Amino acid sequence: MNYLEIILVLILAIYGIINTTKWKSISKSEKIFSSLAFILAIIIAYNAIQKERERIILDDINSSIGEIKDIKGATIPVMVVGGSTTQIWIDSPDGGLLQYIDKTKALGLYVINGKLFVSAIIRGLDGKVITAIDKNEWKIFDKSNYEYNNNETSYEVVSNADHAVYFQVKLKNGLAYVYGLFVTPDGDGYYVCSNKNGGLFLRINNGVFLDSTFPTVPLLFKYPREKYYGQLINPD
Repeated sequence: MNYLEIILVLILAIYGIINTTKWKSISKSEKIFSSLAFILAIIIAYNAIQKERERIILDDINSSIGEIKDIKGATIPVMVVGGSTTQIWIDSPDGGLLQYIDKTKALGLYVINGKLFVSAIIRGLDGKVITAIDKNEWKIFDKSNYEYNNNETSYEVVSNADHAVYFQVKLKNGLAYVYGLFVTPDGDGYYVCSNKNGGLFLRINNGVFLDSTFPTVPLLFKYPREKYYGQLINPD
């Protein structure tokens, strides 16, 4: 909770307490205002708590990405992103997609006994978090606008409206094939997809594709998940 939110909640709470102590003597309009003040204080406090919870989750995931030295039997698969073999990181000062970029880790993968473990922070074009996955546990998920499906070797996040792919990873023959949207909180980054020539990184600035539109990536899974849990469209 930031300082402004704390001050607002305290002011509203104090106002409510003062009026509650003389509830019988205040006017009807003052009672209504006091009730609204209490409700507003609760809403502000709830939103602040949710923001803080999200911040802690994202910090934990970000700090754990790439750290597997204490995980017995874990190996890191080669990531095939957009047809190239490089780890995904989001952005860099020069605007390029580099292998190592400070502070903005996007995705961490490791494998134990053939099972894929995913840690990822996936955002929409507006930079808001769609989902946060911590070692296969869905910590945050925007169910109102997106859905997902997964099994032991593949994960996918799509939009509810048109099943556009926002994140996709599939482990096959020791390689992790990765597609999807990787942007910063400011909406800057890339959509990683593929074309006939191998890899394609579509640049995004402030939530807008610079030289393209949202690409079409073939779905891995059937939907909805409740009916088709873990069922691939084209099982290998």
